[in-house]
Amino acid sequence: MSYSPHLRTAVLLSGSGTAGAYHAGVLRALHEAGVKIDVIGGRGIGAVGAVFAAIDAAPRVWEEGGLWRRRPAVRWYRWRPALQSAALLALLASAVLLVPLLVLATGLIAYPLSFLVQMINVDAGSRMAAAYASMIGAAFSPPALPTVIPRFVVLLIAAASIVLAVSAARHGDRGRWWGRLVGSPWTSDPGLRHVQQSLWQLFRGPTSAKQPPTPEFSRRYTELLIDNLGQPGFRELILTTLNLETRTDLVFAALAESRRQAFFHRPEASGDLIDLAGTGRHHVLDALAGSLSLPALTEPQPIAFSPESYWKGEVHRTCDRPGAVGRLLFELSYAGVEQVIVASATADRSAPHRLSRNTGTLEARLAEHLSAAEAAAVRDATRMHGERFRGVFLIQPAHNPVGSFDFEGAFDERSNRFQSLSELVDRGYEDAYRQFIEPEVGGADEPGR
Repeated sequence: MSYSPHLRTAVLLSGSGTAGAYHAGVLRALHEAGVKIDVIGGRGIGAVGAVFAAIDAAPRVWEEGGLWRRRPAVRWYRWRPALQSAALLALLASAVLLVPLLVLATGLIAYPLSFLVQMINVDAGSRMAAAYASMIGAAFSPPALPTVIPRFVVLLIAAASIVLAVSAARHGDRGRWWGRLVGSPWTSDPGLRHVQQSLWQLFRGPTSAKQPPTPEFSRRYTELLIDNLGQPGFRELILTTLNLETRTDLVFAALAESRRQAFFHRPEASGDLIDLAGTGRHHVLDALAGSLSLPALTEPQPIAFSPESYWKGEVHRTCDRPGAVGRLLFELSYAGVEQVIVASATADRSAPHRLSRNTGTLEARLAEHLSAAEAAAVRDATRMHGERFRGVFLIQPAHNPVGSFDFEGAFDERSNRFQSLSELVDRGYEDAYRQFIEPEVGGADEPGR
């Protein structure tokens, strides 16, 4: 298995959350080394790098002020606003309940102080103690704290319930009432807005034109990509998300005209394949939104298919699937790809003494499960589908202390220092050179290769 610059080559970006920073470094290294890329595919956060790289805009993901080098860093996932508001109201209600205890706790200061004053002036100390006792009596009289605090607490709890109820009503889900009230804890809207704004800055140039609606924006992107396929820097694009309605993967592809017919006219997968140059021209950003949607953690992203499509105007819910890297490799082989460069930010732990201690936070636990699923999926997919290609090259870090949701960076116990997303971009850059460009591309033109 050796790399050849004469073969049809694809880059596959796979991962979640901060893995996009690692992908950015890999893309930069491949760009600087002049590696020929014919097709670029992505799942999860990898779809972001793929969307930019397909239209010769990959520098936007690694340059200063770009997607992964902004100051301060963008947090791509946040708690849902309704849950944040409800939690704040509940916290305020709890604080109100502590007011009587805080009032009583002032006696720990008032009585010792009055005792000290009595040692100097008996009458002044006695008056101070009497004033404090009078204040306590007024505070706990029936018209005061015993009446006001319960009413205020009930008001705050009612407000929190209303916020959750309104949020649940907007989604219109069925099921138990408490499940509808809580829903998915996170939202991917901040990350999606960040990507769309960066893309629109690229499209609008120096003008101040307003960003168009998502379908129109997707159409413009597709037209730019399709019209320029074959030009330097423009690549065919394949993205995948999970369709929760059909329980199969949706594959969104923009391919050269010479390959569209054979790729999309397969009866066994007709409903799974979305032609971005045809009826799916309005769905690029929908595919991107679905790729950023985490299973169970965020609300699935709905896709409203056009009436002339296979799904006849239906609305389906989509999200990411870590195991979809295998489906992507399968589809890349149907797109005529002969060799694949797979980039994954999940560290290799196949040897002893490569374990790391979990911080115990909710985000760290979720990131650990996603990373494990990602590593297993990449390993199984490359083994299972590797025979479809003349070469499969894997780029991944030996050690990555930055978890999937550590958008502000993370402390690395091994190096005893803090590591930022900018360093993760640099690590992807260095790994791409060390693991692929120097050993494979550097000797690709040698005799016998």
